[in-house]
Amino acid sequence: MTRVILDSQNYLYTWLEGSAQCGKSVTAALAFALMIENSSAEDNLFIALGYTEGSARNNVEVCGGYGVASYFASRATRGKYQNCNCLYISAKTGTKILCFFGASTQSSNNAWHGWRVSGFLFDEIDRAHVNSIDEMNQRITTIEHPHIIVTQNPNIPKHPIYKRLEDLQNRGKVSYSHWTLDDNPAMTLAHIDEIKSRYDPAGIYYQRYILGLRVAPEGIIYHLDADSIIDSSTITYRDYIIVVDMGQTTSATSFVALARTYNPELKQNEVHVIKEYYHINHVASRDMKLPTDYYEDLAIFTADIISAIGKAPQRIIMDETSTGIMLCNKAMVAHHLGQIPLKFPYKEKEELRTQDGQNLIYTHKLRFDKACVHCIEEYNGAIYDEKKYEHSGLMVRSGSYTDEGHSDVLDSVEYGCTYYKNILNYV
Repeated sequence: MTRVILDSQNYLYTWLEGSAQCGKSVTAALAFALMIENSSAEDNLFIALGYTEGSARNNVEVCGGYGVASYFASRATRGKYQNCNCLYISAKTGTKILCFFGASTQSSNNAWHGWRVSGFLFDEIDRAHVNSIDEMNQRITTIEHPHIIVTQNPNIPKHPIYKRLEDLQNRGKVSYSHWTLDDNPAMTLAHIDEIKSRYDPAGIYYQRYILGLRVAPEGIIYHLDADSIIDSSTITYRDYIIVVDMGQTTSATSFVALARTYNPELKQNEVHVIKEYYHINHVASRDMKLPTDYYEDLAIFTADIISAIGKAPQRIIMDETSTGIMLCNKAMVAHHLGQIPLKFPYKEKEELRTQDGQNLIYTHKLRFDKACVHCIEEYNGAIYDEKKYEHSGLMVRSGSYTDEGHSDVLDSVEYGCTYYKNILNYV
């Protein structure tokens, strides 16, 4: 960390690449503050860029209490410069101005076009529009000793930002450093070890988010073993939910019941998929079902679990219209189940759901009853979406696991795991 900060004053570019939570943003903010503090008297304008202005302020000005505002403390006051948000900073050589801008769109750079800027901190440069990167290089051409500090998370190996980095390295214009989670200067070793324990060391999420490596996802995502399969009839559960995914004509309708228990041997909360329902509604099939049929099946499905466990579900999670909710309530009342609380699913980003799924299976916090054959099949067959990774850099699973089968049950399990997420993250 100290070496990177000191080197930042000697190179045109200081480039910090590494995993999330590795401490690179803290180091970059401190190096930037030192750059501003030691700038010459005639250099008085600086810019912090991020994907949005808000992210620039959060990761440069604040940065968890280690940002530029904390470094200068009472010597920094918020204000406006040409109608832009800024900090006025009292440095050793006079008053400096630090402005904050987003850089994600084609026209983002118009707000500071033509300015004479002494130094930049570009947070997550790989997510920025090329116009802002090009504008930044033009704004420093008349500065005698300009400095640019850049941070980024690992991206796809083919990302064009790496061509820029390679060119700077060939010309000796950049001090490059790679960061891992172990390099975080503000996190205790115990906390680092706890985060690392959630990840499969053989998985790509460990390589990306712990080791900070540029990786390309391919092949199978999840690896179920013998401990992933259980007989839920032998286990006592604290509570459970039912997640409903009503399919269209080309996909399946699925219900899954996820139940919570505590494993005293591993000293952890776990969620078990204890029952599933799966039906593909082919238009030409004699087994065609209407919405009323599915809600009738859902009521029977719920009644069976209540009979086995002895209690009603905490929630039925379903993404349905008011008509669907009405049909669901009607079917439950017809089976003397009352009106069980309904909740819309919270759908986290695909990459986070896939990452959480891999981690939960690795730590055996997610297990499957042996009778849930579709769940087991979909998890065993889930693969990364390589096309989406090449296009957007997201490490997500494919929407289907065979030429005909969509991952309908897997979606339902993910929504249930999101519901229990806070419980699963703690003992």
